[in-house]
Amino acid sequence: MWDLLHAWREWLAGHDTAQLRVFGIAILWWGRLGKTLEFLGGLTVVIDLLGRTRMAAFHTTLRNRRTQLISRLRRWLAPRRKSPVRPARSRLLRPPGLQAFHLVGASATEVFLIVRYFEGGGGPIASTVVVLLSFSLVAYLAGIALGEAGYLITLVLLTALAAATLHLLRPRESPVVTRMVALHTRLRGCRAQLRSRWQGARTPGEEPPSPQPNPPRGDPPAFRAFVIAGTVVMGLFVFVTAHYHYAPPNDPMPVPVLVVLIVVLSPTIGGLVLGGGGYLLGLLLLEGLVVTTLGHLRTRAGLESRLKWIGLAVFVAGFSMDLLSS
Repeated sequence: MWDLLHAWREWLAGHDTAQLRVFGIAILWWGRLGKTLEFLGGLTVVIDLLGRTRMAAFHTTLRNRRTQLISRLRRWLAPRRKSPVRPARSRLLRPPGLQAFHLVGASATEVFLIVRYFEGGGGPIASTVVVLLSFSLVAYLAGIALGEAGYLITLVLLTALAAATLHLLRPRESPVVTRMVALHTRLRGCRAQLRSRWQGARTPGEEPPSPQPNPPRGDPPAFRAFVIAGTVVMGLFVFVTAHYHYAPPNDPMPVPVLVVLIVVLSPTIGGLVLGGGGYLLGLLLLEGLVVTTLGHLRTRAGLESRLKWIGLAVFVAGFSMDLLSS
């Protein structure tokens, strides 16, 4: 309370109050809050212009949107029932030993990137964790490419070696020649499977179920717009924050770290939390305001009493805050 009295005394004396704090909050933010309250206080005029019929229709629309959103959330959060007999789905061909080459390629890539990162000095703990996670994704993708390339080279070399050995031992008939013929045939079969894999061939089995037509979506109107807006705002916020806090005088944030932060935080924090949560909160606030307003409209011929006085009180409080920060 003494901070508030001191701020008004400084304002009456003609001094700048922008650097003062009231209840631990800067006067600048109190002024911005006051402008917002002034706007909310003036909305009572809009309610008076709409009237009872339009407000009732608007309430029905808000209630339908809230019902659609809640049903959508329930479908997302409801546990999916697993069928007792899962149909076998065909996958891409996987020649024998190919998965081991994938693991070796991914591990080699991961070790190489980690060594190069720490040779450059590393970074803070948070940045290091994000960098290591991004390295894991890169190593997974690189491991597939390097593993299949190494697998093909190994098959070509082993097939050539088996063919040369058979050429030297062909006149003789012995168990060694029989085994070499079987090995040569198996190597050629693995190479043919690898080429078929690259062409998209799948393992024999049941075909994957045909895609069903998409069911009608239950997203309420404008929900996707809120999610997209929240994602964009969060991405811009992360980019600007990294740009100013990691400027050249400070340690610059690595580009892979910035990309991973934007890709991970934008849809989760920005899209789902800010966009979806803001949409739901806005629906609840608007619906509560409309219900309150309809209650007054049903009991009174107009808005001459309590609702206008509430709007006037909100406007006066906002104007006082705005005046103090001027």
